[in-house]
Amino acid sequence: MSAPGNDPQPQQNSGAEYIPQPPQAGQPSVGVPPSVGVPPPGLQQPSGAWQALPPQGAMPPGASWNQQPTPELMQLPRKRWRLIRTLAGAGAALGVVGLVLAVTFGVLYTQERSVSTDRQATITGLRDQQSDAAAAIGRRDAAVLAACDFATLMATYDVTTMDKYISDVLAASTGTFHKDFSGTATSLKEVMVSVQNRSSLVEKRCGLESLDGRTAHVVVVMTQQLTNSSTPVPNKSTVPTVMTLEEQPDGRWLVSEMKALNLK
Repeated sequence: MSAPGNDPQPQQNSGAEYIPQPPQAGQPSVGVPPSVGVPPPGLQQPSGAWQALPPQGAMPPGASWNQQPTPELMQLPRKRWRLIRTLAGAGAALGVVGLVLAVTFGVLYTQERSVSTDRQATITGLRDQQSDAAAAIGRRDAAVLAACDFATLMATYDVTTMDKYISDVLAASTGTFHKDFSGTATSLKEVMVSVQNRSSLVEKRCGLESLDGRTAHVVVVMTQQLTNSSTPVPNKSTVPTVMTLEEQPDGRWLVSEMKALNLK
């Protein structure tokens, strides 16, 4: 036994919280103080014994110095760890679910936008087709109308208005017909005045034969009533023709050629 003067000093606890440990095999279940060298409260120490150190840390609930901690108490840290792992796993699962939902909604939104874009493109295409079809119908109608108006102009004349007649025909024609009619206008006027030739339109029928780009071919059958100084009784004459018309930059259709059709 060491001399009192050489007694070792008691070692203080590190301050860590006390964690009860289960007894080893063959050892009695006894309480273990929270600090090394600290006797249980109320225990009288003999003279010269170690000086007790103040307790470090609180005693866990349900533990006592003379009672082994219950299994439930021993499992408390493990249960807490399991709870943490469960919550962490649930949080990770929720994060994965949220990510999956975000990706899914993103894909659906992208697909919906793609479908909407395709649908809009289809609608625009159909509208363009309808617009083009309407424009084509409008151009055909305009060509046929111009041919019918020209037939009325050609079949209606009077010796008293020959200058206006020639001017109107030239304004409604182009190309070869315009050139030929302009070259014969003076002699034509002289002949009609000399025989007192007059004409009026009785009936006309017009139909589109073909439309190729800016060129249209229209069949016109017109019936005119003629009188002159030698035949004062009106005489009807039916003339089938095919007119070639050219579309102008301003949208007008002008006659470039007029040929009589032989029906025999």
